[in-house]
Amino acid sequence: MLELDPAPYRVPTLDLDARLRLADGISMAVTLFLSPGSSLHPGPESLDEYLARSRRFLPVRVAESGRALLVNRDLVQLLEAGADAPVLGRLSGEQARSVDLVRLEMTDGHALEGAVESLLPVENPRLSDFFNLNEDFFPVVVADGITYVNKRFVSRIWL
Repeated sequence: MLELDPAPYRVPTLDLDARLRLADGISMAVTLFLSPGSSLHPGPESLDEYLARSRRFLPVRVAESGRALLVNRDLVQLLEAGADAPVLGRLSGEQARSVDLVRLEMTDGHALEGAVESLLPVENPRLSDFFNLNEDFFPVVVADGITYVNKRFVSRIWL
């Protein structure tokens, strides 16, 4: 039987521990594989970039079993990470910055409270403009880190 050495095929990554909550109610501790370099800025790939990739399935390692798993990105409700997770500042050009405390009510009945930082063009600085951007995920700063929320699963946003 032919055996291949997997080492030449491995892509260098930065491992980041996180927790995923999926649309089917399953919550799991996982390791994400971020790129050690970003094409958009100096340093490693941010969670914003990781979640905005065009691929439909995200590779993760399940903490409990150590097994590799591909997760449908569209079915990720929440991605929770620690305060040390690499995030991408959205500041570019002339923008208005605001930080708002929000309470999100999710379609499955869960709620999440935290701070949302919005950086928008000065001509459209409203928080509703931020939530209506075409990005699928947005970050919410919570007490113990950062949570990326999939807009698809948000039913109400209390300001």
